[in-house]
Amino acid sequence: MSSSALRRRRASTLSRHSQSSPLHAEQLETRAMLAADSGLLEGELASGDFLLEDVYPGSDPYQIYEAISFGYAELDGVAYFAGIDSPNSYSLWKTDGTTAGTEQVVAMPSYYDIRALKTVGNLLFFEADLTGTSYELFVTDGTAEGTVQLTDFATLNNFYSFNMTAVGDTVFFVADDGVSGVELWKTDGTELGTMLVDDLSPGSDSSRIVHLTASGDLLYFQTYDPLYVDVELWRSDGTAAGTFEIGVDLLDTSFLTDFGGVLYFTADDGMHGEELWKTDGTEAGTMLALDLLPGDTYSDLNDLVSVDGAIYFTDTDGDIWKTDGTAQGVVQLTDQDYEPGYISPHFVFQGELYYSLFTFDGVELWKTTDISTEPQFVGLLNDDLFSTFYDPPYAIIGDALFFTADDPDYGVELWKSDGTVEGTVVVTDLDPIRGNSYPFALTLFDDYLLFVARDPANGFEPRSLSLQSPPVAAIQLPKSSADGLSIELSALGTYDYKDAVADLLFEWDLDGDGQYDDAIGIQPAALLSSLTLPSVWEIGLKVTDLDGETGFATLSVSTEATNLAVDEPAIEVNDGMLATNSGVYFEAYDRTVALSASVGTVVDNGDGTWSWSYLTESNDIGSSAVTIYADNGFQSSETTFFLTVNYANPAIAVSPQSPEFVIRGEDAFAFGTYEVGAAPIASITASRGTVTDHGDGTWSWTGSISGDLSDFIVLQLTITDANNVSTSIYPPLYIIDSVNAYLTINDAAATTDSLGVVDVLPDDLETINEWDPFTVNVWIERDPNASYGLDTINYKLDYNDAWFQWTSSAAGASFGQLDVTDVGGQLEISASNFYDPIGGDGDYLLIGSFRFTPNPDGGLPNDAVGQYAEPVDLGFSIADMTVTNDYFANIPGMQSGGPTTQVEVIPYDLDDDGVIGLVDLANWIRTVGDNVAATPESYPFDFDQDGVVSLIDLAYLIRNIGATRSNGVEIQLPPISPPAGSLIESEFPSLQSQTADLTPSFLLEAEAIDPQQQNVDAAFGAFDLLDDCWQLPTDADEEVEETLEEEGLFSAESWRPQQLPDWALEAASIVECFVDQAIALLEEYDEEHPAMAEASDWWNNRFRRF
Repeated sequence: MSSSALRRRRASTLSRHSQSSPLHAEQLETRAMLAADSGLLEGELASGDFLLEDVYPGSDPYQIYEAISFGYAELDGVAYFAGIDSPNSYSLWKTDGTTAGTEQVVAMPSYYDIRALKTVGNLLFFEADLTGTSYELFVTDGTAEGTVQLTDFATLNNFYSFNMTAVGDTVFFVADDGVSGVELWKTDGTELGTMLVDDLSPGSDSSRIVHLTASGDLLYFQTYDPLYVDVELWRSDGTAAGTFEIGVDLLDTSFLTDFGGVLYFTADDGMHGEELWKTDGTEAGTMLALDLLPGDTYSDLNDLVSVDGAIYFTDTDGDIWKTDGTAQGVVQLTDQDYEPGYISPHFVFQGELYYSLFTFDGVELWKTTDISTEPQFVGLLNDDLFSTFYDPPYAIIGDALFFTADDPDYGVELWKSDGTVEGTVVVTDLDPIRGNSYPFALTLFDDYLLFVARDPANGFEPRSLSLQSPPVAAIQLPKSSADGLSIELSALGTYDYKDAVADLLFEWDLDGDGQYDDAIGIQPAALLSSLTLPSVWEIGLKVTDLDGETGFATLSVSTEATNLAVDEPAIEVNDGMLATNSGVYFEAYDRTVALSASVGTVVDNGDGTWSWSYLTESNDIGSSAVTIYADNGFQSSETTFFLTVNYANPAIAVSPQSPEFVIRGEDAFAFGTYEVGAAPIASITASRGTVTDHGDGTWSWTGSISGDLSDFIVLQLTITDANNVSTSIYPPLYIIDSVNAYLTINDAAATTDSLGVVDVLPDDLETINEWDPFTVNVWIERDPNASYGLDTINYKLDYNDAWFQWTSSAAGASFGQLDVTDVGGQLEISASNFYDPIGGDGDYLLIGSFRFTPNPDGGLPNDAVGQYAEPVDLGFSIADMTVTNDYFANIPGMQSGGPTTQVEVIPYDLDDDGVIGLVDLANWIRTVGDNVAATPESYPFDFDQDGVVSLIDLAYLIRNIGATRSNGVEIQLPPISPPAGSLIESEFPSLQSQTADLTPSFLLEAEAIDPQQQNVDAAFGAFDLLDDCWQLPTDADEEVEETLEEEGLFSAESWRPQQLPDWALEAASIVECFVDQAIALLEEYDEEHPAMAEASDWWNNRFRRF
């Protein structure tokens, strides 16, 4: 199985209620980048480093998020943030967006850390740690005197965020006071107004409260059970009486989202699948809002977000929808089938929804309008930023969208877009060398965009960009028109901080007189005939925004020589790789231009651009200049870029077929391939275990992980060549437990909850007889690794097809598809379409119920010799189980124990034909009086297992005559332990010798009746024969007792109820009646069936002696 199949999806979230981390998804075939590769990125960058204040002096410039990881909060026209005075000493700072207005709040206390700033009304709340041992809640009005500590809990549990959530002027939070555990608290900003709302788990136990959400005038939240499996929806109005669970039987409530004062969320009521619900905080007001997939099919709604007057969400196919909160207002926006968890909607800008997509390349930002248009690629988001903040850093003001994106040329920088191709540009390049400034905490404040970013000199610092700054103008190298009569100008790359490019005024100075009156527009064309071009042509551009602010740019071009520009000033490749570069050129008078290169091949693309390529060799190792030449027949020109060729690194890769997980306690293995670089391979090593180089470009690794208790390990595999050049890869190997599977034998399909789950397995039936139908229920024990996001469970159910036959199956309540194939003695089973993605821990999931009935052509043989027939195991077992979930495929499952039910032979069906009839009676008569110890073959005929074949056994046999394998008549079994008193066997010690000379072999079915007859039982009419004898005689029960005793059949004490049931006595009393009628019936057939006459003579002789 390939690794892509083994690991279907690997999110780093602990539950589906958390935001997703980067995942794999299919690439869209259409990727129309807003920022095109050519020209757009060559615009002017904003000048300066935007630094407000170096509030982290001496900090590591490359240590990401060490500083202001929670950004800014505004209070009364001032933005507050956390600054550092010295190592492990934080304080509160404020800014008005300018360096002069950035200062430390005077005389504030020094904190070990500050986090989670939140403005509510005219107060600023924040969490701070004074001692390094516990966070506490503080409030400030922006002054030192107005800064108050509201809690003094001093507990380690308070290292977790308080999750402050405001409802009106009340701030709710979750904290541990050291007495009540982690519970719900509230504050009005005063010490007296800071109090416990309610102790939901009385005592020191914590309530596991998560996802605090304000909606209307209520707070909503969820609580988990101790295993974080079952989740409940609660509400609070800030009082204990008003804090309670919303009493609706819903499962897996997720994605609590306020929309217009009403709480929307996803949930499953067991009838509609997982769909969109809403509540006003009452049971009556909690209702289904949208059933996207009618019926019990799961829509699997995810990633609810309320933006721009609509609720956006994703469905089970990974597509995006929006709704106004009603079923009638639902609209599908994408039809790309990304798969669930790969896509998350974030914000709306200029009527277009921007969303993140998780791909092999990382996290990408896309936008879409509606289902009729193809989504458009915007940019690559940085994995580190995204996994830290869950949303891409962005800010919107008017027609300006600021966001952080990862570009191959600039790294992770601040970008700005007006929603058009020409208006999407990079704004900052604070670290041209390393290429990443990681802007985050983008916050619009007054006329400023505040953010945090890194530069090599200062590290991460607070920064400010004035939105009132003039436009940033850029001029691209001109191009000649196709007909050679015009020069095409371009101001692509120009942008304004707040206005769209379409709203900017572009004015050009083409004659050098300082007047911008020669052309208008972002890409105008100027006729050559209207221009007087000097040898060096100065092109001027003036750009004016809607506020009248102006920006300028100039560009000098030669009219005598061909103007050349290169896209990449330096490129770097490994030995043996194809090096490529590109650029543009401009020829003022449309002369024929010949292009050439000092190394490699350059091609004129015919549109004012050129392309260069070169296949590197081993003697190219090192750095060298590559020169592109242009000759227009009048003058030559050139441009240069640098090519660096490195030794080709050896490459090592894990095979797609290599397993990505190992069962805990077992040895792990992996395998893959490698490629030789510039020198032979010297070694392949691993951080643990043993690597074997097979010498043919393949390797394998084995290692023991028996001591690992973690869920995964990361291997470091390093390949080193003779030049001491190394390449390392770091494949993860996940450690999981095998799936425990169980069988239970029950009367019917097991009863479970709406998700097909039970906390305790049902008890097995103790025993069944060989004619009983029964149900085999198959279970797996749920655990977070195996049962989270179940997809498919395949397994085989082995059974004894000589004894039983499979008749029907039923799926459990947790899934919608059960495919079963009977291959004879084995069911091949596949369970799929599971509804519940949460999984569990320690409970049991029903994955199929299978009904079995006796095999009409088989059964347990009733032929024990030398011993009584003992109950035996049914012989059911599970084989070849594999479980596929959202993380992995083919997790092995193993049966844990086996069912305890045993099956008993039907003792009276002596000929194993599925009918208790006269043939069985005839067979039994042969052994009447036998002592089984002396005649071992008589054991099957001693039904009560008292050592002797007696009339008591006959009574039991007659009581059950007429029962068949299929007619459902209940079988009456005798007590097994022999009675204490003397029974009929002791009354007739010579019976065996009296009957030893009889050989009733002629009564076998094949001889007793011709082949046209069904069988002897049918000939005798097993049921009708008993009609006249089955009722008790009309005499009183006492008379029956006396009659039996007088005839010497029983002693006065031998047949009491504790030794024989009444029905056995009644049956014994009608034996004579039954035999008389049987003989009479045989005699009627004497002429037609001579064999019957012989049988009636034999019966008469047998019973008269008896």
